[in-house]
Amino acid sequence: MFTANHAYLRDFKLCVPQDAVASNTEAENLAALDVMARILKADTTPATDLDIPRLARRSEEAPEFGARD
Repeated sequence: MFTANHAYLRDFKLCVPQDAVASNTEAENLAALDVMARILKADTTPATDLDIPRLARRSEEAPEFGARD
């Protein structure tokens, strides 16, 4: 969660596969994924369903570190 928050604050586009994260409890896991999806705009698609070429294109479109609109 902290890593995702730091990345979001630095204008990274986030991909956090919901089936590739762990928490102390299932409820905490669901809550963290919900926050990352809603607040941090993370893509929480399961790892098995990821479209890797699309993610690569998103990565290429990401702004340079420190660049702001």
